[in-house]
Amino acid sequence: MIGIDHATWQAWLHHYGYAVVLLGSLVEGETLLLLGGAAARHGELAWYAVVAVGAFGGWLGDQLLFALGRWRGRAWLHRRPAAQAHAQRVLHWIARHPDTAVVGVRFVYGMRLLGPAVIGMSGVPVARFMVVNALGALVWASLWVTLGGLAQRAAHAWIRSTHPWLLGIAVLVAALAALFAWRSRGS
Repeated sequence: MIGIDHATWQAWLHHYGYAVVLLGSLVEGETLLLLGGAAARHGELAWYAVVAVGAFGGWLGDQLLFALGRWRGRAWLHRRPAAQAHAQRVLHWIARHPDTAVVGVRFVYGMRLLGPAVIGMSGVPVARFMVVNALGALVWASLWVTLGGLAQRAAHAWIRSTHPWLLGIAVLVAALAALFAWRSRGS
């Protein structure tokens, strides 16, 4: 990081790393789990602790969204007639494959936040959701933390074998691509 020495970064990561992973995992979390995995691979955090904290955050966030869907989901849907037909198809799928739906929504882009609320509307029993959601959260966190560690390892090897000027060009291209993607989102 620019302007932060290694010792300061290590101290910050040691004090706040797990809390950041927990908070990020409550809502989305993949990016923070990747970063947590990279930090674990680097020895700054413990792999098993990043997985446990990330899985707990993912589980808790989904439990809250499930409860919200159970409590107010039908009323919300009733006020949005355009979404009712789509919701009925999703609810029918959940009724046929509840366990797959509970685990799968966290891996489907755009369903990480909406999925547990819709499952809450579906009538899946609370205890069943809690258990299957815990298993899904553990698989989800383990996968993303492991991928983060592997990405850190690959990036470290690439950086060590790359000429400094080529690395600068790669950083510039990545920054320009990110800027272009960000600007095109607003269009």
